[in-house]
Amino acid sequence: MVKDFQNSDTKESRIEPYLMAVLSSRFEAINREMTNTLLRSARSAVLAIARDFSCAVTDANARLVSVAEGLPVHTGTSHMIVEPVLELHGDNLKPGDCYFNNSAYYGGNHLAVFTVTVPVFYKEKLMFFTNNRAHQADCGHPVPTTYSYWAKDVYEEGPHLPCVKIQENYKDIDDLIRILRTNIRSPDVWYGDYLAGLGAARIGERRIIELCDKYGVDTIIAFSEDWQEYGRKRMIEAIRSLPAITCEGEDWHDSVPGVAPEGIPIRAKVTVDPKEAYVTVDLRDNIDNVPGGFNSTEATATALALAGVFNVLDPSLPHNEGANSRIKVLLREG
Repeated sequence: MVKDFQNSDTKESRIEPYLMAVLSSRFEAINREMTNTLLRSARSAVLAIARDFSCAVTDANARLVSVAEGLPVHTGTSHMIVEPVLELHGDNLKPGDCYFNNSAYYGGNHLAVFTVTVPVFYKEKLMFFTNNRAHQADCGHPVPTTYSYWAKDVYEEGPHLPCVKIQENYKDIDDLIRILRTNIRSPDVWYGDYLAGLGAARIGERRIIELCDKYGVDTIIAFSEDWQEYGRKRMIEAIRSLPAITCEGEDWHDSVPGVAPEGIPIRAKVTVDPKEAYVTVDLRDNIDNVPGGFNSTEATATALALAGVFNVLDPSLPHNEGANSRIKVLLREG
C-alpha cells in the first residue's frame, strides 16, 4: 500500500540514524555508478560529452528514492517513468524485464528523451525500479533533428513508444529493436546509447540485490519507508522557516515565426504556506497550446516547478517523494 505522506502522522523511525545515513549514501553511490556507467559507455556526443541524461531509483510503488547528479527536468519526475509501467504491466512484471518509453502521455519529457526502466526483484519480491532518461542523437523525426518547433501535433514528431517491453529474461525483443533501428537515421549510435542506458539500469539492479543480500530485505524496506518520512519531515521544517507569501511572475519566450509570432508568455504563481508547510506552484494561468513544439508535458512542467523550489532551499534536503509531497504543482489541460 502506498503511504500517504501528505496526510500521515509522524511515525517513529524503524532504522537507527547511523544505518539510515549509511543506506542513504549507499543508494546515492548506486546512482553515481549508474551515471558513470552510462557516461562512459554512451556512443553519442549528446550523452558522452553533453551528459543529457539522468539516473534514478524508485521504490515498488513508484516513489522516488534517490537521484544522481543530473538534469532537474529529468530527475524531479522520475516516478512518472514508473507509474505507467505499473499501470500497464504491473501484474506481469518479472526479473529480466526492461521497459522503454518516450511518450509525453506516459510520463515522458519529449520524444527524443528515451527512458529505460528495470524492475528490481529480490527473491521474487518486487523491491525497486532503476531508471534513466537519455536524449538521443536521432529519434526518427521526419527531418534530421530531435526537436521540431514546427510540429503541429505529436504525429509529426516521430515514433512514440508508450511504455513498451524491450527486454524479457535479460534478452532484447528483436522485433522492437529492428523497428527502432529501421526508423532512426543513426541506428548504430542509437543502439549503442540504448545499451549504455540498459547497462546503467542493470548495474543499479545488481547493486540493489547485493544490498538486500547484505542487510536483508526487511531492513531495506524499512529504510525505504523511513527515508520517505525523513524527507517529508525535513521539507516541512524547511518550509516552516520561510515567510508566508504569494508571488506572481511573467516572462516571455521569443517570437516564433509561423507558430507564435508575438512570442509566448509564461506565468507562474507561487504560494508559501509555512503554517501548513506547503509550497504551491500554480501554472494554470497560461495560454492554450500553440501549434508547434513548445507545449510542455506534465513531466517537464512538474519537474521544473520542483527544481525552482528546491534551488532556494537547503541543498542537503533529500530528493525523494517524501520531500516532493510538500510541493503542489497545479497544471491544467492545454
